[in-house]
Formats: sequence, C-alpha cells, structure tokens
Amino acid sequence: MRIAWVLYGSLEQRTGGTIYDAHVVDGLRRAGDDVHVVSIASSESSESTDDDAMAARRGFRRTLPPIARAATMAKAGLALAGRMREIDPEVVVGDELCFRELGIAFRRLGGGGGLLQRVLLVHHLTAWELELSPWRRRVIRAAERFAIDASDAVIVTSRTTRERLVREGVRERIEVVLPGADRLRGSERGSGSASGSGSGSGSERDVRVVFLGAVVARKRVVELVRAFGRGAHRGGRLAIVGSTARDPAYVAMVREAIAGLGLGGRVVMDGEVDENGVATALAHADVLVMPSTLEGYGIAATEAIHAGVPVIAARAQGLEEALGPCPAAALFADDEHALASALERFASDSTLRASMKEAARAASSRMPTWSECAERFRAALGGGTR
Repeated sequence: MRIAWVLYGSLEQRTGGTIYDAHVVDGLRRAGDDVHVVSIASSESSESTDDDAMAARRGFRRTLPPIARAATMAKAGLALAGRMREIDPEVVVGDELCFRELGIAFRRLGGGGGLLQRVLLVHHLTAWELELSPWRRRVIRAAERFAIDASDAVIVTSRTTRERLVREGVRERIEVVLPGADRLRGSERGSGSASGSGSGSGSERDVRVVFLGAVVARKRVVELVRAFGRGAHRGGRLAIVGSTARDPAYVAMVREAIAGLGLGGRVVMDGEVDENGVATALAHADVLVMPSTLEGYGIAATEAIHAGVPVIAARAQGLEEALGPCPAAALFADDEHALASALERFASDSTLRASMKEAARAASSRMPTWSECAERFRAALGGGTR
C-alpha cells in the first residue's frame, strides 16, 4: 500500500499518541508498505517541531480573531490536500489531533469513487477533555465531527473510544486496534525497587511512586502531588516524568503545590525522557499512578504491567479497559481523597504490595504487543487496493 500518514510534529515526539503512530508506521513499513509521513508543523514553518515550538505556534493561533483563525486553518487544510495529491496515496491516515486541517483536506480530496481511502485515527476526541471551557468544547466538537463525517473509516485505540463514538452517533466504519505494551526493552524484569518489600502486612516503607505523561491539566498532576503529600509515608518519593512544555501555566501550578506542601525533597520533576529513561523509571518504581480524567486507553499503564509494576489509576474508562486483564495488579481511585487513601494503603501494606506486583508479573505476557498492533492496523486498512 501507498500510505500518507498525517500528524502534528514528528514521530520522534514522546506522547502516547505519537508512540502509537511511530510503532504502527514502523510495522507497516516492515510489511512492505510505502508510508509517507506528513508533518503539518514542518510544512507550515521551518521551525523545529519540538514541544516548545509546537506550543508557541498553537498559542499564536489562539490569539488570532476567530475569522482569521478559521481562514488560517482552511488554508492549512487546502495545502494539506495539495500535498496528498502530490504523494498520490491509496490511503490517507490522519491523526485526529489534526482534525481542523483534516476536515478540510478530506473533503477536498473527496472519495474519488472509492479510489482513495480517508482514515481518521482517534486516540480520544479533544472535545471530551473536561478541562476545556464549555464554549471551546462546543467549537471543537463541531470541528471534530466535520472531520469524522469526511472520513471513510475511523480507527480507534480502544473499545471504550469506539463505544463512545457510537453513542454519539458516528456512523462511519469504526475499527479497534489496541496499542502494544512491549516497547521498553530491559524493563521486563519488573520493578527493581521491589526487593525488600517490607516485613509483614501493615509495615510502612519508602515507597517509590512514578507518574508518566505530559504535565497537563487532564492528567491531574496537582491532585496527585496533594494526594501524595497526604497519603504516602514520609520517606516515600514521587517522580514526575514527562513533558513540561505543553502547558507552562499548569506546570507552574504543580511546582507551587510541591513547594507549598514542603515536598521539594521528595517530589522531583524529571521532564521528558527517552525509552531508556522510561524503562529506568519503571525499574525503580514500586507503583505507577495515573489519575487522569481522560485516557483513550492508557499505554503507560500497560507498559508498567508489562514491566511488572502495579498501577493506581483513576476510573477513566480507557484505563479500566487497559487494566481489565490484570484486576489484581491495580487499585482505582475516583478523586483526590480516594487517591490519597490508595497511596496510604499501598505504602503501609507490604502484603498488598507483594500481591499486586506478583499479579502484574503474571499479567505481563497477556499484554498486547506492537507487532500485533501493526498487523491489525494493516488489516483494518483493508489492503488499500485501487
């Protein structure tokens, strides 16, 4: 197949969505497909496509009047359609984050009498993010639906996302292709900190907690810091590992919470790291905590389980689905108070820690793989024959 793959930035970015994109693109190429990666950011500007540059461009666009912003996006969508015609693909796969440009481009390209397949890849819809204002959610919902309606098919990364799209009236063909969990080489041995897990149920120890993900509002990192301060043993440590460039105002709130609670010696913000850094963070963790209000699936959670590290998570439906195969390796916490209680319980009960770790190790082999993901994605494209 000749495939054009559209996304913001580059495949080297370390967000969960881009990790998914990169592994699928690699799998398609290994299968012999001709995949052209089209970066909207690099086509609009000669600037680099790192987090800081992307955030600056998004911030600039948001300062434009609505009519000027719409005109800018329309121009970008038409330019994208032009690039697609130059590539002449059989299939265009567009990451849903590019919905503004894709809605225009997909319509401009048209169905071509079935000669071109337009596929929208949805991790989750931006309009589902509760942290957005009601007005922004309405505007984004309309633009996202415009892109969905212009698609021939939708591929989602969880059954949860598919069910929600169906409830919202999406009638396009929707295929589910789950992410893999075996990206991190060297982490399969499980948590390196689990040795010396305490003596007897109820004994406290210096539990090492890790958060993996961009430091943004929907990840509820401020709530995590407060809950850690209340619930973890005073010898515990929290490592916040992930990009701090996407929402500087929210990062400032996280830092204020750390300082205000006097946690500077126990909570560290490591910033974004590569795959080896993620593997190292998990190898030194007793538990991964994911308190997000929304996750399309939860790649970090399944990677932790694959590494033998248990998880404390919010009851976001995507996380519940990701952790479904290993219920004994997870604790769920619906709010900040419950999260503090879960951390306190985990820190004080060595028997619980040991049983959750053993459940994670037992479930490791049941986690989906990236090779399976790429194969299923290719099958979902239907062969792409003209």
